[in-house]
Amino acid sequence: MDISPDALAVTEQNVEDHGLIHNVTPIRSDLFRDLPKVQYDLIVTNPPYVDEEDMSDLPGEYRHEPVLGLASGSDWSEVNPPDPRLRAGLSQR
Repeated sequence: MDISPDALAVTEQNVEDHGLIHNVTPIRSDLFRDLPKVQYDLIVTNPPYVDEEDMSDLPGEYRHEPVLGLASGSDWSEVNPPDPRLRAGLSQR
């Protein structure tokens, strides 16, 4: 699951390259907003993990990464596992 079409394109290529087409289904979704309401064996996501304050202190190589994939806001409240949306969404799937 990812919100980024570019990240999903890489995922789809990796799935194909490794013969996992029947085992892995990449889905575009902002957390659980567009995720089909079915039971999943495993949900894999890499939510943003760098808070606003630390973004400017990252080494130069991180500047090549999309901000959408790194910046988690001022206090991680949008994606941190204690976020009730994340806990509720996972428990329902």
